[in-house]
This record gives sequence, structure tokens and C-alpha cells, in this order.
Amino acid sequence: MAKKDKYDVWLPPITVEKVDINTLQDQVVDYWHGLIQTQEGFSHTKGEGVVVFVLDTTFKTSHPDLNINILHEFAKSFTDETNEDDPQGHGIHCLGIIGAADNSIGVVGAAPNVKLVPVRVLNAQGQGTWEWIVNGIRYACDVDLGKYQGYKRIISMSLGGSSGSSLIESALKHAKEKNVYVVAAAGNSGFDGSRDTVNYPGAYDQYCITVASVSKLWKPSIFSSGGKAIDVSAFGESIYSTYKNNGYAKLSGTSMATPMVSGLLALILSKYADITITKDTLEAYLKAHAKDLEEAGEDDKTGAGVPIIPPYMSNKPDGTPNNPDDPDDPDTPDDPVPPVKPERPLSFIFRENLKISWSPTSKSNNNDIENLLMYGVAPVKEITAAAKHNKVKILEMEISLNSTEMADVEYDLFLKETLSFFSKSGFFLNPNSDLNDVAYWATFFYKMVLKEKTGKTFDVQAMLVQDAQGRKIKHYYENK
Repeated sequence: MAKKDKYDVWLPPITVEKVDINTLQDQVVDYWHGLIQTQEGFSHTKGEGVVVFVLDTTFKTSHPDLNINILHEFAKSFTDETNEDDPQGHGIHCLGIIGAADNSIGVVGAAPNVKLVPVRVLNAQGQGTWEWIVNGIRYACDVDLGKYQGYKRIISMSLGGSSGSSLIESALKHAKEKNVYVVAAAGNSGFDGSRDTVNYPGAYDQYCITVASVSKLWKPSIFSSGGKAIDVSAFGESIYSTYKNNGYAKLSGTSMATPMVSGLLALILSKYADITITKDTLEAYLKAHAKDLEEAGEDDKTGAGVPIIPPYMSNKPDGTPNNPDDPDDPDTPDDPVPPVKPERPLSFIFRENLKISWSPTSKSNNNDIENLLMYGVAPVKEITAAAKHNKVKILEMEISLNSTEMADVEYDLFLKETLSFFSKSGFFLNPNSDLNDVAYWATFFYKMVLKEKTGKTFDVQAMLVQDAQGRKIKHYYENK
């Protein structure tokens, strides 16, 4: 095949944060596992009986976190590259998000027992032609997988072009007719609402499940493309996964959100292996139980929202619930009692860009708590509207709590509420208050409001604050 000068498809622009493997110790369970609650899925399945074809930059890899799940005998390249290695690393990263093994090293994928087939359709520069992509799609649909032939098939594509092709549309139609589910990235072109920016093949909404990216705060990623074709979203910022040279890295992009959804679909298809599911039924099912974000219902930034595992494990794709045991049937065994997770201490340090405003007031002339609560925490606009107000930076804050949850789950909960508190709140103090008083009452109100918001009992060990003149004080809060 003669090398083409013009390419139709490319990798969306991504950011890469390499991880020093010498600093790695135990297996890492990345933050998104806690947010989409993969552990609930793993109690039912880990992706058995499903094959995911990853059409990307890779078709050969010996990464120790992937080897056990890759069907090496079916790996194939459709590019004009002669080198078997993947100097790009993008494809290896996507493979890990889907199916890195749960093997005590490295990372864990969304479906750690799924089978993987890497198919190279992009060259070392992350460029490709529609011909290569089409060949890859048709191969994934038609290849005889031998003893794996009965497995359900998913195609995951973290790539895109600015315009489509009748060839690719025909190949996608073929996949839909064969009940091969295609998951495609929306692209990293950004979205301001003025025009649709979804890349192809993701723009072919009738054939693809198209995925946008959100941050760990459940907000649309600034780089994520948007438009009518967006079906769902997943986490695509600083995703930790396998990488080239048997290493690991954190990458950001809709390229990462896409294999995350592919892995989730592997869990669903494995869980309901006895149900025949069309692409349209699967897409509607995925949307119906997603965590809605942004405006109510589907939107052009996040689609129907982020799929979270538990609803899919308790509701079948055909619309019927997974019925619990009949309590009146004496022959029905009792459900096993789930093990009680022990509480353990968790500690977090927040070093975000936090600020809070306060203003002196004559309404309260002492430090009586009742008066401070009456006139204390208030919307920041009321504080800044006062005749005199002061802004204080919160440089660092330490909190701790006892919990049975994963650390990432608790961190994200407190980060979300912390950012909300310090962006929306302020307080009034006595006119003679100093920086130490400000630190004390900032801690007091923060603790009080977050307890109400989260329902969690936690301690604030310390808060480091700085005033407009650059003076700093670290306040150690004592529970009274």
C-alpha cells in the first residue's frame, strides 16, 4: 500500500503526565473507579465473555498488566507502519483503561477480565486513513475468534476526523447489523455552544455510542467536543493507565473517557449475556440510568450524563428489574449478609485556590457563638457589599475522618463541597478581630456547613491563611 500524503483521521490532542515506575508500590485503583462504583460491578462480573477491539496505534504489546487479557493471535495492523512497537503509547493507554488485569501490579481496568484485541489503524504519529479504519471495523466484525467466537464484541475508537466518508458509514452500518457495539470519542475540539464540534466517526450518532469527557468534579472538560451526537460522558482528566515501554502514565482527553465507557459496556454485556441487545436498545439503556449532569435531560455537553455502575446491575436492558428473592418462598435461600467494612482513618490536604471574605460589623460586639451564628456565615455578595470587607486566602487545609468508603470517593465529596463553600460564603466578625480570629471562624463555619451538606463527621486539623498584606497564620482547630 502506497503511503498517503493526506490523512483523514488523527488522535485528538491529549496531555500526557508520565509516572515514574520506580515510585510505584501497590496496584493503583484510579479515582474514577470510586466515582462510577466499579466495585459494585465487580461483585457481579469483571467482563467475562466479552471481547473489546481497540482500534488505535497499537497491535503488539507485552505490557505485564495487559498480557493475560490480550488475544495476541488476533491482533492485527492495517497501517503501512513496519515497526511492531507503539512509540505513541496512546493505544496501550486505552487498552489499560478497558482491561488492565486485577493482578496486584500497576492499575485496574474497568473490566479486568475482558478479552482485548488491539488493532492498529493509526501510525506512529497518530494519523490514519478512512481505509485503515474501515478495514479495522470490518475485521472486528467478521474475524473468526475460534473458541471466543460466541463472545459479544465491542469496538472502541479514540480517534476522529473533521469530515466523514461513505466508506466509514457503510462499515459502521455493517457493525450495527452484526450487533457489534461501536464506542467513539467526541473529540477534543472544545465546545462553546455556537456550533457542533463532534468529530467523525462519533458524529454518526445512529451507529456509534459517542462519549464526551468530564472532570472529577462532574463538570464538562474544557477540551471536550460537544453537539447533538453526544450520548454519554465519562471521566477523561488525568486518567492513570498503562503506557509504552511497559510503563504507566496519566493522560487527559475524550480518548480516555471512551475506553472507560467501553469497559462499562463490557460489564453490562457480560452481566446480561443471555439477553440479545441491539445497539439502539443498549444506547437507550445506557442513557436511561446515567447520572444526569448540566441541564435536566440530555444536553450537548454531557449527553445523558455519566453511567454509574449500580443501576445497570439491578435493572435489565429489557426494562425489567432484577427481582430480589421472594421473601414468602421458604425454599428461597436468604441473601448473603454483606461483610461489614471496617472504618479506617483518612486524611486529606487541600491546596486549592480558596478564598473567603469577611467584614466587621457592629451587630455583634463580642465572640458569643449565638450572635456569630445569627450574623455569621452569609452569601459572599452580602459580605462584599458591606462598607468594608477583607479577602483572605486559604493556602492549605488539613481534614480527617473515619470512613468505610474509598479515599477517592470521600476526597471528591469534600473537594466539591469545599470549593462550593469558599466560592459562595463569607462571614461577619467583630471590628477588632485579627487574622487568628478569621482563621478560627473560617474553620468553624466551614466545618459547620460541610457537616450539614455531607452528613459526615470530620475534623479540621489545621488551616493556613494569608491576608492581603501577605501575613500568614496556621490555625490549629480544637474541637470544643
